[in-house]
Amino acid sequence: MHIEKRKSGKSIKYYLAHSYREGSKVHKFRKYLGKDLKKDKIEERKKIAGKLILEEIHKYNIIKDPLHFELSQDEIAQIKQLEKEIPLRISHLSESDWKAFSEIFTYNTNAIEGSRLNQEEVRNLLEKDKWPEKSKEDIAEAYLEKSDSHFDSAKILIKFNRLEESVSLAYYGMYHCLLALLFKCGIKSENHAVSILLLKELFKEEELAKEISFGKKERVDKQYYIDFNLTKLDAEDMLKKSENFIIKCKLLIKNVDNDRMHELRQELKEVIS
Repeated sequence: MHIEKRKSGKSIKYYLAHSYREGSKVHKFRKYLGKDLKKDKIEERKKIAGKLILEEIHKYNIIKDPLHFELSQDEIAQIKQLEKEIPLRISHLSESDWKAFSEIFTYNTNAIEGSRLNQEEVRNLLEKDKWPEKSKEDIAEAYLEKSDSHFDSAKILIKFNRLEESVSLAYYGMYHCLLALLFKCGIKSENHAVSILLLKELFKEEELAKEISFGKKERVDKQYYIDFNLTKLDAEDMLKKSENFIIKCKLLIKNVDNDRMHELRQELKEVIS
Protein backbone atom coordinates (compact mmCIF):
# COMPACT_ATOMS: atom_id res chain seq x y z
CA MET A 1 0.00 0.00 0.00
CA HIS A 2 1.19 3.51 -0.73
CA ILE A 3 0.14 7.13 -0.26
CA GLU A 4 -1.06 9.09 -3.29
CA LYS A 5 -1.16 12.90 -3.37
CA ARG A 6 -3.47 14.93 -5.59
CA LYS A 7 -3.43 18.69 -5.91
CA SER A 8 -6.86 20.30 -5.53
CA GLY A 9 -6.65 24.07 -5.88
CA LYS A 10 -4.29 25.24 -3.15
CA SER A 11 -4.79 22.05 -1.14
CA ILE A 12 -3.33 18.55 -1.36
CA LYS A 13 -5.59 15.53 -0.98
CA TYR A 14 -4.15 12.28 0.37
CA TYR A 15 -5.25 8.75 -0.52
CA LEU A 16 -4.12 5.30 0.55
CA ALA A 17 -3.90 3.14 -2.58
CA HIS A 18 -3.32 -0.55 -3.18
CA SER A 19 -3.18 -2.63 -6.37
CA TYR A 20 -4.44 -6.20 -6.27
CA ARG A 21 -3.62 -8.60 -9.10
CA GLU A 22 -5.94 -11.43 -10.06
CA GLY A 23 -4.49 -13.36 -12.99
CA SER A 24 -3.98 -10.83 -15.78
CA LYS A 25 -6.42 -8.34 -14.25
CA VAL A 26 -5.34 -5.63 -11.78
CA HIS A 27 -7.83 -4.17 -9.29
CA LYS A 28 -7.12 -0.78 -7.71
CA PHE A 29 -8.40 0.06 -4.24
CA ARG A 30 -8.19 3.62 -2.95
CA LYS A 31 -9.32 5.29 0.28
CA TYR A 32 -9.49 9.03 0.85
CA LEU A 33 -7.58 10.16 3.97
CA GLY A 34 -8.18 13.91 3.93
CA LYS A 35 -6.52 17.09 2.71
CA ASP A 36 -3.56 19.13 3.93
CA LEU A 37 -2.74 16.52 6.56
CA LYS A 38 0.27 16.48 8.84
CA LYS A 39 2.49 13.39 8.90
CA ASP A 40 1.17 12.05 12.22
CA LYS A 41 -2.43 12.43 11.04
CA ILE A 42 -1.64 10.62 7.77
CA GLU A 43 -0.12 7.70 9.68
CA GLU A 44 -3.10 7.58 12.03
CA ARG A 45 -5.66 7.46 9.23
CA LYS A 46 -3.52 5.15 7.12
CA LYS A 47 -4.01 2.35 9.67
CA ILE A 48 -7.80 2.52 9.49
CA ALA A 49 -7.88 2.96 5.72
CA GLY A 50 -5.52 -0.01 5.31
CA LYS A 51 -7.88 -2.19 7.29
CA LEU A 52 -10.83 -1.05 5.15
CA ILE A 53 -8.93 -1.91 1.96
CA LEU A 54 -8.09 -5.38 3.27
CA GLU A 55 -11.76 -5.89 4.18
CA GLU A 56 -12.77 -4.95 0.62
CA ILE A 57 -10.26 -7.39 -0.84
CA HIS A 58 -11.54 -10.08 1.51
CA LYS A 59 -15.14 -9.43 0.42
CA TYR A 60 -14.06 -9.46 -3.24
CA ASN A 61 -12.41 -12.84 -2.76
CA ILE A 62 -15.53 -14.22 -1.13
CA ILE A 63 -18.02 -12.87 -3.70
CA LYS A 64 -16.46 -13.97 -6.97
CA ASP A 65 -18.13 -13.75 -10.36
CA PRO A 66 -19.69 -17.20 -10.93
CA LEU A 67 -19.27 -16.78 -14.69
CA HIS A 68 -15.48 -16.56 -14.35
CA PHE A 69 -14.69 -18.86 -11.44
CA GLU A 70 -15.43 -22.53 -10.94
CA LEU A 71 -16.45 -23.48 -7.41
CA SER A 72 -14.28 -26.01 -5.62
CA GLN A 73 -15.79 -29.10 -4.00
CA ASP A 74 -15.27 -27.52 -0.57
CA GLU A 75 -17.11 -24.35 -1.66
CA ILE A 76 -19.99 -26.42 -3.07
CA ALA A 77 -20.19 -28.34 0.20
CA GLN A 78 -20.25 -25.07 2.17
CA ILE A 79 -23.08 -23.70 0.02
CA LYS A 80 -25.11 -26.88 0.52
CA GLN A 81 -24.58 -26.63 4.26
CA LEU A 82 -25.70 -22.99 4.22
CA GLU A 83 -28.85 -23.97 2.33
CA LYS A 84 -29.73 -26.32 5.21
CA GLU A 85 -29.04 -23.71 7.89
CA ILE A 86 -30.52 -20.55 6.34
CA PRO A 87 -34.35 -20.40 6.18
CA LEU A 88 -34.67 -18.66 2.80
CA ARG A 89 -34.21 -19.24 -0.90
CA ILE A 90 -31.68 -17.25 -2.92
CA SER A 91 -34.09 -15.79 -5.48
CA HIS A 92 -36.43 -12.79 -5.56
CA LEU A 93 -36.68 -12.18 -1.82
CA SER A 94 -40.00 -11.44 -0.17
CA GLU A 95 -40.15 -8.95 2.70
CA SER A 96 -40.02 -11.76 5.27
CA ASP A 97 -37.08 -13.41 3.47
CA TRP A 98 -35.21 -10.10 3.38
CA LYS A 99 -35.72 -9.67 7.14
CA ALA A 100 -34.43 -13.19 7.73
CA PHE A 101 -31.39 -12.48 5.58
CA SER A 102 -30.66 -9.21 7.42
CA GLU A 103 -30.74 -10.96 10.79
CA ILE A 104 -28.53 -13.85 9.67
CA PHE A 105 -26.08 -11.57 7.83
CA THR A 106 -25.70 -9.17 10.75
CA TYR A 107 -25.40 -12.01 13.26
CA ASN A 108 -22.84 -14.01 11.28
CA THR A 109 -20.79 -10.93 10.34
CA ASN A 110 -20.68 -9.83 13.97
CA ALA A 111 -19.62 -13.34 15.00
CA ILE A 112 -16.70 -13.14 12.58
CA GLU A 113 -15.65 -9.81 14.10
CA GLY A 114 -15.89 -11.15 17.67
CA SER A 115 -19.22 -9.66 18.80
CA ARG A 116 -21.18 -11.62 21.39
CA LEU A 117 -24.71 -10.71 20.26
CA ASN A 118 -26.86 -13.76 19.56
CA GLN A 119 -29.34 -13.99 16.68
CA GLU A 120 -32.41 -13.14 18.78
CA GLU A 121 -30.69 -10.02 20.10
CA VAL A 122 -29.79 -8.97 16.57
CA ARG A 123 -33.44 -9.37 15.51
CA ASN A 124 -34.63 -7.22 18.42
CA LEU A 125 -31.99 -4.59 17.71
CA LEU A 126 -32.81 -4.34 13.99
CA GLU A 127 -36.61 -4.56 14.13
CA LYS A 128 -37.72 -3.38 17.57
CA ASP A 129 -34.83 -1.14 18.66
CA LYS A 130 -34.75 -3.29 21.81
CA TRP A 131 -31.27 -2.98 23.27
CA PRO A 132 -29.85 -6.24 24.64
CA GLU A 133 -28.26 -6.66 28.05
CA LYS A 134 -24.82 -6.72 26.49
CA SER A 135 -21.75 -4.54 26.72
CA LYS A 136 -21.77 -1.21 24.94
CA GLU A 137 -18.82 -2.47 22.87
CA ASP A 138 -20.91 -5.32 21.42
CA ILE A 139 -23.77 -3.02 20.46
CA ALA A 140 -21.36 -0.46 19.03
CA GLU A 141 -19.85 -3.26 16.91
CA ALA A 142 -23.31 -4.19 15.60
CA TYR A 143 -23.88 -0.59 14.51
CA LEU A 144 -20.47 -0.47 12.82
CA GLU A 145 -21.43 -3.56 10.82
CA LYS A 146 -24.69 -1.86 9.91
CA SER A 147 -22.73 1.21 8.81
CA ASP A 148 -20.41 -0.87 6.61
CA SER A 149 -23.37 -2.72 5.10
CA HIS A 150 -25.15 0.54 4.18
CA PHE A 151 -21.98 2.01 2.65
CA ASP A 152 -21.28 -1.13 0.59
CA SER A 153 -24.89 -1.12 -0.64
CA ALA A 154 -24.60 2.56 -1.61
CA LYS A 155 -21.58 1.72 -3.80
CA ILE A 156 -23.44 -1.11 -5.51
CA LEU A 157 -26.54 1.03 -6.14
CA ILE A 158 -24.50 3.66 -7.98
CA LYS A 159 -23.33 1.01 -10.44
CA PHE A 160 -26.99 0.27 -11.26
CA ASN A 161 -27.83 3.99 -11.50
CA ARG A 162 -30.05 3.89 -8.40
CA LEU A 163 -28.76 7.29 -7.34
CA GLU A 164 -31.44 8.39 -4.86
CA GLU A 165 -31.21 5.12 -2.94
CA SER A 166 -27.41 5.33 -2.98
CA VAL A 167 -27.45 8.82 -1.42
CA SER A 168 -29.85 7.67 1.28
CA LEU A 169 -27.76 4.62 2.24
CA ALA A 170 -24.52 6.62 2.10
CA TYR A 171 -26.01 8.88 4.78
CA TYR A 172 -27.16 5.95 6.90
CA GLY A 173 -23.63 4.57 6.70
CA MET A 174 -22.51 7.83 8.34
CA TYR A 175 -25.34 7.90 10.88
CA HIS A 176 -24.92 4.35 12.15
CA CYS A 177 -21.19 4.91 12.52
CA LEU A 178 -22.04 7.94 14.67
CA LEU A 179 -24.42 5.79 16.75
CA ALA A 180 -21.56 3.31 17.26
CA LEU A 181 -19.40 6.14 18.61
CA LEU A 182 -22.12 7.34 20.96
CA PHE A 183 -22.92 3.90 22.28
CA LYS A 184 -19.24 3.08 22.76
CA CYS A 185 -19.35 5.94 25.27
CA GLY A 186 -22.55 4.66 26.87
CA ILE A 187 -24.76 7.30 25.22
CA LYS A 188 -28.03 6.28 23.56
CA SER A 189 -29.61 8.74 21.14
CA GLU A 190 -32.69 8.03 19.03
CA ASN A 191 -32.80 11.39 17.25
CA HIS A 192 -30.70 12.25 14.21
CA ALA A 193 -30.40 15.96 14.97
CA VAL A 194 -29.52 15.34 18.63
CA SER A 195 -26.88 12.77 17.69
CA ILE A 196 -25.25 15.26 15.32
CA LEU A 197 -25.43 17.99 17.98
CA LEU A 198 -23.66 15.68 20.45
CA LEU A 199 -20.91 15.10 17.88
CA LYS A 200 -20.42 18.85 17.57
CA GLU A 201 -20.83 20.01 21.17
CA LEU A 202 -19.69 17.01 23.21
CA PHE A 203 -16.93 15.61 21.01
CA LYS A 204 -15.97 19.06 19.66
CA GLU A 205 -15.98 17.68 16.09
CA GLU A 206 -17.48 20.63 14.26
CA GLU A 207 -16.22 19.63 10.80
CA LEU A 208 -17.53 16.08 11.14
CA ALA A 209 -20.87 17.47 12.32
CA LYS A 210 -21.00 19.64 9.17
CA GLU A 211 -20.25 16.61 6.97
CA ILE A 212 -23.01 14.45 8.42
CA SER A 213 -25.43 17.41 8.49
CA PHE A 214 -24.84 17.78 4.75
CA GLY A 215 -25.49 14.05 4.32
CA LYS A 216 -28.70 14.27 6.36
CA LYS A 217 -29.99 17.15 4.23
CA GLU A 218 -29.16 15.27 1.02
CA ARG A 219 -30.92 12.16 2.30
CA VAL A 220 -34.08 14.11 3.22
CA ASP A 221 -34.12 16.04 -0.07
CA LYS A 222 -33.65 12.96 -2.23
CA GLN A 223 -35.94 10.69 -0.21
CA TYR A 224 -38.95 12.98 0.25
CA TYR A 225 -38.90 15.53 -2.59
CA ILE A 226 -39.06 15.33 -6.38
CA ASP A 227 -37.95 18.79 -7.55
CA PHE A 228 -34.22 18.12 -7.77
CA ASN A 229 -31.64 17.10 -10.34
CA LEU A 230 -29.36 14.32 -9.11
CA THR A 231 -26.40 13.30 -11.28
CA LYS A 232 -24.07 10.37 -10.91
CA LEU A 233 -21.28 12.80 -9.99
CA ASP A 234 -23.45 14.12 -7.14
CA ALA A 235 -24.06 10.59 -5.85
CA GLU A 236 -20.35 9.74 -6.12
CA ASP A 237 -19.48 12.92 -4.21
CA MET A 238 -21.90 11.91 -1.46
CA LEU A 239 -20.28 8.49 -1.35
CA LYS A 240 -16.82 10.05 -0.91
CA LYS A 241 -18.11 12.27 1.90
CA SER A 242 -19.65 9.24 3.57
CA GLU A 243 -16.43 7.25 3.31
CA ASN A 244 -14.38 10.14 4.69
CA PHE A 245 -16.77 10.57 7.62
CA ILE A 246 -16.78 6.85 8.44
CA ILE A 247 -12.97 6.67 8.44
CA LYS A 248 -12.69 9.66 10.80
CA CYS A 249 -15.50 8.42 13.03
CA LYS A 250 -13.87 4.99 13.35
CA LEU A 251 -10.67 6.73 14.43
CA LEU A 252 -12.63 8.51 17.17
CA ILE A 253 -14.10 5.19 18.30
CA LYS A 254 -10.67 3.59 18.36
CA ASN A 255 -9.25 6.39 20.51
CA VAL A 256 -12.04 6.35 23.12
CA ASP A 257 -10.65 4.78 26.30
CA ASN A 258 -12.26 4.44 29.73
CA ASP A 259 -10.95 7.81 30.94
CA ARG A 260 -12.31 9.60 27.88
CA MET A 261 -15.68 7.83 28.26
CA HIS A 262 -15.91 9.02 31.86
CA GLU A 263 -15.05 12.59 30.86
CA LEU A 264 -17.69 12.63 28.11
CA ARG A 265 -20.42 11.25 30.35
CA GLN A 266 -19.59 13.83 33.04
CA GLU A 267 -19.74 16.64 30.49
CA LEU A 268 -23.09 15.34 29.20
CA LYS A 269 -24.51 15.24 32.74
CA GLU A 270 -23.48 18.84 33.30
CA VAL A 271 -25.11 19.93 30.05
CA ILE A 272 -28.47 18.26 30.71
CA SER A 273 -28.64 18.89 34.47
